[in-house]
Amino acid sequence: MQATWAAIGAVLLVGFLIILCTACVYFTQVYVLCPGWGPVRHFDCEAGLPVKVGSFRPAENILPVEPELTKAYGTLGKPTWGSIQAPWERSEKQLHPIYGEIIVRPGFCDTQHLRAESSWWARDEPYYLDKIHTQLQPLVINDTFDTTRPMI
Repeated sequence: MQATWAAIGAVLLVGFLIILCTACVYFTQVYVLCPGWGPVRHFDCEAGLPVKVGSFRPAENILPVEPELTKAYGTLGKPTWGSIQAPWERSEKQLHPIYGEIIVRPGFCDTQHLRAESSWWARDEPYYLDKIHTQLQPLVINDTFDTTRPMI
């Protein structure tokens, strides 16, 4: 079926009228007359004195929090996906001449080896496919066959 110019014009006209009506309602603020659509003018109850004072001086209500030094990934805490680390791996703080205080992790190469040999730890798939000399079919746009890659 081919659309006629009259049908296209009718659709465009209806769309333009909807946009025009919406703009008129917005700019004339007629929606304020509908119940529930106006600004909040009345609250359920009057706030007490401590709430009012606290809202004027918020910095005094905040207690200082000491940062926790834990052995965790990022700031999330204990990872939900598990962890693989060499038991002798440790973190040492050192002073770097350019970057200041840094954390060095001696034994991390052993952790990397454990993760590479693990059957369930997530790996860099293209690196390991290249490492075992596996050649995949080149990806071509608009292929009709399945081009999913096998998971390692």
